Amino acid sequence: MRPILLQGHERSLTQIKYNREGDLLFTCSKDHVINVWYSHNGERLGTYEGHNGSVWSADVDSKSEFLVTGAADNTMRLWQVSTGKCLYTWEFDTAVRRVAFSEDDKQVVQITEQRMGFQGAIRVFNINRQDGTNQSTQPLHEFNPIGSKVTVIAFAKDSNTVVTGHESGKLALWDVRKGEETLTKERAHNDNITDLQFSPDRSYLITSSKDKSAK
Repeated sequence: MRPILLQGHERSLTQIKYNREGDLLFTCSKDHVINVWYSHNGERLGTYEGHNGSVWSADVDSKSEFLVTGAADNTMRLWQVSTGKCLYTWEFDTAVRRVAFSEDDKQVVQITEQRMGFQGAIRVFNINRQDGTNQSTQPLHEFNPIGSKVTVIAFAKDSNTVVTGHESGKLALWDVRKGEETLTKERAHNDNITDLQFSPDRSYLITSSKDKSAK
């Protein structure tokens, strides 16, 4: 099979993400832009413009209706996939390094960076799917994990549970209602965990790391 080359960013990529059906591919980059492509032929379908810094993370819901992004401009944004319109913007004190939808698409979890005297934080927001422009500014859950810096995050099968990957190579399971670790593997990798993705039924996950391995 001949590979398809996608050319549409001016700076390095930070994350790529397929939608549930696999027909759309979302790419985000340090050039402040998110692109969406048809995966079968590499044609660019559109762009999402509005961030004023490197876009670190993106996730699309299971119906390909909403896209959520996090960036170095200290914002998390909700977009309408079909139109490219930014529906809502949340603002924070530091960069948003990772975003992810829950399995039922009703919540989003995100990580903000530890910088400039601010602690790194994990927050869970409810998403109003009826009116994307009307979202709560206050998180449903918020806590500050201590120890090794959190680099990646995703919801497990249960929306009260998230999995985090850490700079030290640690992998951890958290109860977001209590802000407590419930399970930890300190040396899941020997270096920074760079990505974490679940299977469609969220029964297992794959991680990648700077230790040059995926597990």
